[in-house]
Amino acid sequence: MIWIKSALVGLAVAILAMVLVPIAVFAWINVAMIGVGAGGIGAVSIGIIEMVVLPAIVGFALGFWWSVRRERRKRASSGV
Repeated sequence: MIWIKSALVGLAVAILAMVLVPIAVFAWINVAMIGVGAGGIGAVSIGIIEMVVLPAIVGFALGFWWSVRRERRKRASSGV
């Protein structure tokens, strides 16, 4: 049961990371562009791997690890 719960927590954190990271990056780009002078040609390119896949993988791993660690500590402290 600990593995299923941990996988679900990891999945939830991965989905959250997939939503929040692109929003944060776009907000940061908009703030960074305020006050930039006219002229020049510029382009910003951010790949889908860096924006969605890597944060999802890291989010899943951290959520899974946190949940497993929490359940093991809870079992150890209860003496089961």
